[in-house]
Amino acid sequence: MFFLSGLLLSAYAFAQWDAPDFTEYDDEDELALEDIGGDEDSPDFDAVVELADEVSGEEIGEITAGSAGDKDCPTPVLTRTPIKVVPGFPGPNSRKVYRLQVGAYAITENANIAERELKTAGFETRREARGSLTRVLAVGIRADEVRSAVQLIESLGFGEVWIRE
Repeated sequence: MFFLSGLLLSAYAFAQWDAPDFTEYDDEDELALEDIGGDEDSPDFDAVVELADEVSGEEIGEITAGSAGDKDCPTPVLTRTPIKVVPGFPGPNSRKVYRLQVGAYAITENANIAERELKTAGFETRREARGSLTRVLAVGIRADEVRSAVQLIESLGFGEVWIRE
């Protein structure tokens, strides 16, 4: 609750702040990257905070991982969408051998990257031409190995796998 009330106070203070109008300025008002250090891609964070203190006339201070209050603010958790398996897993007692398609690529270099990732993970691979696309598949997967193979493919970052006989 304390964190939420502090957040509301901060929002109120920001709303009351008389922000300068940046639509019109002359060369004296222009802020150069040299004023805050670093370069255009990564200015010096401490210099930016110091500049913010100067511009606002108040001490904003450092922002740290714990400054929001570790107890009141839960740590964000990034979740990954589970891999999509099409049409679905085969029965583990099947005697069939499967091919697991991880993608169909219009750009050859993308197919090369996918195939290289599969080979690095220990899969035997094949390519199939289908119109203007190149399918990349892990091959020789027994039915009882399909689930673990799909998990490994998911860990490589692929979002979908087509299970083919």
